[in-house]
Amino acid sequence: MTKKTKTTAQKKARVLQAETGMPYAAALAKVQEEMDEGLCTAEYQGDDLGFSGQLCELDAEHNGAHRCDADLPGTRYTIALTWS
Repeated sequence: MTKKTKTTAQKKARVLQAETGMPYAAALAKVQEEMDEGLCTAEYQGDDLGFSGQLCELDAEHNGAHRCDADLPGTRYTIALTWS
């Protein structure tokens, strides 16, 4: 989940919590599950930087290369992982 979609999920969870009285953790889990349903399930195979197992963040029906944004450990930087 990208930082942008994580923030969106958190906002939606707060709204769901306010509307239903559901605990925040449960509301967040429900929102994240709904957001993840239509995503591609291709997995990054790994590289020499230690990235492995990240899932494609594009829609399930996308064409072309897979993509995932990943945080570089110990920094504020993010890199785009792409694979086919």
